[in-house]
Formats: sequence, C-alpha cells, structure tokens
Amino acid sequence: MLCFYNYQYQCNNIINNNIKKFEENKEILNMWVHDVKMPIAIIKLILEQNENLIDEKILYLSRLDDFHKDFLIQEVNIEKIIRDIIRKYSKYFISKKIILNLNHLNFKVLYDEKWLYFIFEQLLSNSLKYSLLGDNISIYCKKTKNYLQLRVEDTGCGIKKEDLNRIFSKGFTGNNGRNNSKSTGLGLYLVKELCDKLGHKIDVDSEYNQYTKFTITFKCDL
Repeated sequence: MLCFYNYQYQCNNIINNNIKKFEENKEILNMWVHDVKMPIAIIKLILEQNENLIDEKILYLSRLDDFHKDFLIQEVNIEKIIRDIIRKYSKYFISKKIILNLNHLNFKVLYDEKWLYFIFEQLLSNSLKYSLLGDNISIYCKKTKNYLQLRVEDTGCGIKKEDLNRIFSKGFTGNNGRNNSKSTGLGLYLVKELCDKLGHKIDVDSEYNQYTKFTITFKCDL
C-alpha cells in the first residue's frame, strides 16, 4: 500500500509540473501574440532591423533547461561577436543615428560561441530599443588579474528605480516596456538564467532618463 501511495505521489508531482510548464508556455505564447499585433509597416521595420529575434528568444527558452546538451566550450573572441552583432543591426544604428563607442574588446573567454552571441545580442538590442535619436552606446571591457568584465552602456531612457530589481524576471517589461510594443520581457530573463547557470554575474545600473549600464563579470578569462 505504501508503494502505491508513493507512486501516486510521484504521478501527481509529474502532472503538477506539466501543468505549470503548460501555463508558462501559454503565458509566453500570449506575449508573443501580443507582440505581433501591430501595424504592418512597423512589423516590416522590425523584421528588417531585428530579424527573428522573438522566435530566437522562444527557441532559446525551450533549450534553457537542457542547454548543457548543446554547449561547446571553446575560446571565443568577445570583439568578434560584438562586431558581428553590430553588423546585423547596422540599419538600426544608422536610422537612429546612434553614436557607437567600442573600446578594449579584444579578449577571449571560455564559452559556447552560440550562447554568448545570444547573451550579447540581447543586451545590445535592449540598448538600441530604448535609445533615442543621436544617443550613445558604449561597449568595453575591463580586465584585472582575477576577472574580466564586459559593459554595455547607453544614454537612453534609463530604468526607473522601482523596476531595477525586477528587470530580470520572466515576462516583466516595466514602465518602458509597456510603452514599447516589441517588449516580451524574455530577453533579459534568459540572459540572467544563462549567466546564473554558468556561474557568471550580471549587474545593472541605471538612472531614469540618463543612462543604463549592464555589466557581465566572467569568472575566468584567457
């Protein structure tokens, strides 16, 4: 009889976990549907400037729990990845007349190139999204004997103080996001989850209507 109850308990746990995952996926799908409900002209612009980004987020979210199965550690050059992303978003930089500052990026880290590209792309696209015409975006590294930090800093609209502690929460868009129809609240959540899984630290510092700065601290470098 005890074995039966243990088996029933395990089954109930599996069912409850599946229901929870279903509800989470339903929530994500609803956010995605909301994102695509916008004028055709805006959709066309987003597709040209930010191709497949929402689909990428959903794809990476589905892989998050089992990411170690699709993870190849190798030497990855930070500057190469950053410049590849900038080329991808070149139309966006030009259309917003963004002033781009790149400094001290020629460092290597032990990482999976695909996942690191995804992390950097989320941070850079986030800065672009909330930057205004003629704003500045600075990307640079700071190296000491014990760590390597990558910083992405913009002079955009900033983040309100009450939102700072919640920007890495899944589905959270904050005051800025609610005024931006492209926001799903998934990008920064995925970045934080990946950094946590790999033992790296990510921090954010911001002043509303002044600046936002994201810093990733790598636990080791080459």
